[in-house]
Amino acid sequence: MIIALLALLALLGIPAWFVLGVFFTALHQRKAVLERDDIFRYRVRTDTGWARRKGVGRWVSDVLVRHRGIALVRTDIDPVDVVEVSTIAGDRPKGFGNDAVEIQLTLVGEGPLRIAVPADSLERALGPPGLRQRVPGEDE
Repeated sequence: MIIALLALLALLGIPAWFVLGVFFTALHQRKAVLERDDIFRYRVRTDTGWARRKGVGRWVSDVLVRHRGIALVRTDIDPVDVVEVSTIAGDRPKGFGNDAVEIQLTLVGEGPLRIAVPADSLERALGPPGLRQRVPGEDE
């Protein structure tokens, strides 16, 4: 099937080396993002439930940088004002186990963003200590 696709692209005037170059560049980009120590996986809560696709995020000061897509090249920059942690009520996001935690982020100048993260990456997902409002289990 791959050979047929490359033959079709060659007929259209797109060389195979270009297609393979784009493919390997996308793989390299994805690997470079996922190898970072400060990355955590998340799912966004929408009006209809949890999003199908997972994304990865990281904190840069008080800004949440979210990477999405197959090659993780789609990037959303969200300046955050307050981080609140709670348990997940209702349906749980798939792929995070029963210990998943919901985090509500109050964005600067926008509405709230609700994400779910696995319990093992909660510390990375909470961001800078100055933004945290309430973390279950932490002493106040």
